Amino acid sequence: MNRFVLGTGKFVLLLNGLMLILLGAEFTHIALSCTVLLGVTNILFISVFWLDKRRACRQGQRISEMTLLVLSFIAANLSMFVAQSVLSHKSKKWQFNIKLLLSLLCQTAILIIVCYWLLSGLASIRIEQ
Repeated sequence: MNRFVLGTGKFVLLLNGLMLILLGAEFTHIALSCTVLLGVTNILFISVFWLDKRRACRQGQRISEMTLLVLSFIAANLSMFVAQSVLSHKSKKWQFNIKLLLSLLCQTAILIIVCYWLLSGLASIRIEQ
């Protein structure tokens, strides 16, 4: 079950990356600021994820799963699977991984709507009015 969830998550994340590249090619002026924002949020997420792993090893106060999921959602889940495999943290918790996959699917739906809106010309029609 967990391998299926992780495999599906990585595949959906790859599709999201391709859609972001497509948007970046079309709207280069926005792509740089989005790249910087995603870079900063992913560094923040990896730091918090590492801190939770460290606290888990030392039996300290843990960071809630909801906090990790929200940060992962804000960071566009880009570094979640890498952080899980490198730090070996929360990689066997299938409940957490299903929640992570659901947030990734929500992001995918939002990204599909944004891609359609921007690339179909609807955005330029509404901006000009």
